[in-house]
Amino acid sequence: MLPQVGSGMRRALARFFDGAFGRYAATSALATGTDFAFAGSLHSAGMSAAAATFLGCAAGGVVSFSLSRRWTFQAGAGRALPQVGRFLFVWATSALLNSTGVPVLLGFLGSFSVAWGFVRAAVYLGWNYPLSRWFVFAPEQLPEGETGPIAGSPGSELEPRPLSGP
Repeated sequence: MLPQVGSGMRRALARFFDGAFGRYAATSALATGTDFAFAGSLHSAGMSAAAATFLGCAAGGVVSFSLSRRWTFQAGAGRALPQVGRFLFVWATSALLNSTGVPVLLGFLGSFSVAWGFVRAAVYLGWNYPLSRWFVFAPEQLPEGETGPIAGSPGSELEPRPLSGP
């Protein structure tokens, strides 16, 4: 018999897997596609694999940051430079987690693709999404003494809206 999930846990899961999670999945897919297409095109045009991979990764990062800032987390009112710095930190540590996790897990599983998929999913759910949402693009606090809605909080102008319509 499975234990009942309490209402607090349901609220926490609903908050984690909300509309921003779906938008982040779409943003990540588009960024990965951009990375792959750009790197492949550059390599086909004669660029070395290492340089093409690096530039593809950078192009995917630009797509990921831009879409995450404007659409996924609707944090465009926040200051861009601090967001870029936090984004680069999360991006670099994600690369480190993935590149060290896959070889470690490969030793236990024996299958690169299974190890790669498991590590990617774990880093995505346990690092990339939570830190992107609540650290990189977190709503900025108002300066001391100011009042009003905090960017991205309920009732602010940055509340998630559909892409089309008023």
